[in-house]
Amino acid sequence: MLIKPEQLEKEIKQNNPETIFLLFGEETYLLENSLKRIKKNFGETISGINFVTLYENNVENLVQEIETPAFGYEKKLIIIRDSKIFQRGGKGAEPLQEVKEIITMEKKFTSENFEAEVLKSEKPVLVDFYADWCGPCKMMAPAVEALANEQDEVTVGKLNVDFAPELARAYKVMSIPTLILFKNGEAVEKRIGVQSKAELEALIK
Repeated sequence: MLIKPEQLEKEIKQNNPETIFLLFGEETYLLENSLKRIKKNFGETISGINFVTLYENNVENLVQEIETPAFGYEKKLIIIRDSKIFQRGGKGAEPLQEVKEIITMEKKFTSENFEAEVLKSEKPVLVDFYADWCGPCKMMAPAVEALANEQDEVTVGKLNVDFAPELARAYKVMSIPTLILFKNGEAVEKRIGVQSKAELEALIK
């Protein structure tokens, strides 16, 4: 969706903090001001931000930075400046496949957005309760991400139990990974342990 600078702040507040913004134009002041608004609003909605600025044209390096944990912070905001990484062949800003896969991966749920994104969702929502240190969670991650990329009728996302212990307790998550399917604000299905992509597909049917 194309938005103007004056619409940016409203859009940030309405979106999950995982949103990706592509800022472009010839007015340097407007670009810098828009970036300032993004950083300010992220700081207001998330406790603990690791800001990383890259001047990067290498997709592999960008992917590595995205996949690197925030190390002591709740979230990481990656700012890419003056990069041609979103262009191919000089024909507009077409995302490269490697970046596109990251952009379209599953949602990230938090204590702050859980009610709006999960309980009040008009679509069924599959939530993967996980933690960054969890080996089995990492084993299952590719299957969850693949499912998220393929699904239109079901929202697929992850919730880090270390940052939302109250939600883990509320839904009796005793071990991870645990997957819970929500429909109309209610938990209707639950699976514990590593699931294959086929098992995940069966769960949401």
